[in-house]
Amino acid sequence: MLMTGIFCHVLHFLLHESRMATDMRHLEVLTYSAPKVAIAVMVCLNLPLMIFSLGLLYCYYKSRHPWKSQGVVVGFEAKDKWSPEGKN
Repeated sequence: MLMTGIFCHVLHFLLHESRMATDMRHLEVLTYSAPKVAIAVMVCLNLPLMIFSLGLLYCYYKSRHPWKSQGVVVGFEAKDKWSPEGKN
């Protein structure tokens, strides 16, 4: 228990003292309304566009992929019915 307390205090000290002073001037852009609106629109449109692109990719692989039309088998299917106990 004592070692846990010492470890927590040392970790807190290291994390607190190892902070670097960062320059936050690049965030001043967010004080204006136009960048806030643009960022909000991009964030809101990102998820539906990702879902739409995954849907198009799914449709492509289900119907238009060259392997689908040529009948290429990608998976493996065992000819014998093996079981872990060794019995068929």
